[in-house]
Amino acid sequence: MKKQNGKKAAANDVEKETPKAKKSKRVPDDARYVVGNLATAKRGFLLEMVTFAKTKGEVDHAMLVKEFGGRQIDGHKVDAARITRYLAYCRNHGTLKVAK
Repeated sequence: MKKQNGKKAAANDVEKETPKAKKSKRVPDDARYVVGNLATAKRGFLLEMVTFAKTKGEVDHAMLVKEFGGRQIDGHKVDAARITRYLAYCRNHGTLKVAK
């Protein structure tokens, strides 16, 4: 094995161009959601949220926070951060879709 000088090693360590990051499809905060696929919502807060969206027709984040904020479902507290996570999950899995 050949020994390499530290300065030469540093000179050879050139950064290559990094590929461009994928643009995320950011959904606006005031987006409205409609029910997509109900097959995956079976129990817990997810089912409660989907049935609420089904009865209302269209829901948004503020409406869900007003309805579920401060409640406790299956021993877990529901806050705005949890609602945001569940909306992202539902959007990614097709349970709720962004209304046009």
